[in-house]
Amino acid sequence: MGPDLLVITASHGENLALAERFASAARRRGMDVALLDLTRHPLPLFTSRRHHAEPVAPEEIAALRDPLAAAPRWLICTPEYNGSIPPVLS
Repeated sequence: MGPDLLVITASHGENLALAERFASAARRRGMDVALLDLTRHPLPLFTSRRHHAEPVAPEEIAALRDPLAAAPRWLICTPEYNGSIPPVLS
């Protein structure tokens, strides 16, 4: 069984500090919280060419499935992208 909340940060610096503040606030409310810092994982660069050539997720991505699946709630802290939300492909 995983934590009550998984706080995910996609960059270090201010976004990591924000993620740590969220995690701390949730812990003060009695939640079991884990922090997942994606900058500490060797994630491959996503390209449409690679996606079509390799339909199965690379090992680096597959390793994140268990922690993501174990938490019923996620809070994601990502840097802004040109003043807006970052682009996301699913």
